[in-house]
Amino acid sequence: MSTPSGAYKIWRHPHLKLVDKCLQYVVWLALRLDKLDSVAKLAGPEGATARRRFEQFNAGAAARIASKHWTTTVETTPEGVELIVYSPKVDGPVPVVLWIHGGGFTIGGARDAFGAELCAAATCIQIREETFPPRGRRTFATENHASPPHRHRHPAAADDCAAALRYLAAASDRFSAVHVAGASAGANLAIVTAAAAPRLGLTVASLFAVSPFVDPRGASASYAANGNCHIAAPSWLAASWDAYVGPGPEAKERALADWRVCPQTAVDTWRDAQDRPVAPPPTIIITDTADPLRDEGLATARSIRDAGCRDVLHLEGSASHCFTLKLYPAKRAEALAKWVGYFVSG
Repeated sequence: MSTPSGAYKIWRHPHLKLVDKCLQYVVWLALRLDKLDSVAKLAGPEGATARRRFEQFNAGAAARIASKHWTTTVETTPEGVELIVYSPKVDGPVPVVLWIHGGGFTIGGARDAFGAELCAAATCIQIREETFPPRGRRTFATENHASPPHRHRHPAAADDCAAALRYLAAASDRFSAVHVAGASAGANLAIVTAAAAPRLGLTVASLFAVSPFVDPRGASASYAANGNCHIAAPSWLAASWDAYVGPGPEAKERALADWRVCPQTAVDTWRDAQDRPVAPPPTIIITDTADPLRDEGLATARSIRDAGCRDVLHLEGSASHCFTLKLYPAKRAEALAKWVGYFVSG
């Protein structure tokens, strides 16, 4: 996928703060995601380098954040899915967040700094505002299969997340409610996991989806306007979809009808085990004005409302991919306050 000729240049983008523009170039220099424009490159040395650098940064930052707030352990589901567990030092059942990492289904890992930072901020709000008992809540970050180099295409990642959900739901002596969250491709999987819950006879108390990556077509107006985004380079996104669902238009058309890939376009996303319509859980959707994925995030929010969810909070900042919550404190505070309310009521 080539960059649209009408796309804003990053340095001249009218919707980006200076710090956002600078971070875009830092990501470009570190990862060169725009060069990962084929499945072969994702699976080759260039993809391996990007994954290593991305995961090294995330693992170190996540560990530093976690050390200030939680005890960190590792658990494994019966299916072999690894869960990084951030736990408060308390006894008794507490709410749990299942955080699903992003990375276009092709990079990233469970030791995810974005998720650790977001959950840590929620912990701070809980303590400061005293809206939640100081015993806290646990966070599980799931290590879902990325396509290269594992060669695990869809539905491997969705299956991993469903296994994690079953594992947490079975531990009712430890967890009072399960909340599902994720960013980018992780937001896709978070939505899919929340939709899988009623089919499995389980309950998800809330859904938090940040900048969801849900449409393999890459043909929206936001792609055209924001095609120079270095954090979500369209050439990498297109190759990631090829790696995840297979190359070619036929594979993408099949994906659009499959609720476990494109929950915003499939007609049967929100159903129970008897194929009866069900309402989605309370939902927070975050989009970014200067993100190629903005329009599919808006479509996701509409689809969740249309499916009968009466509690949808949609927030957007003038930021690039996944940066609204980092660069707009008021929107971050509003989203986290809403999320904490779900922990209390759920």
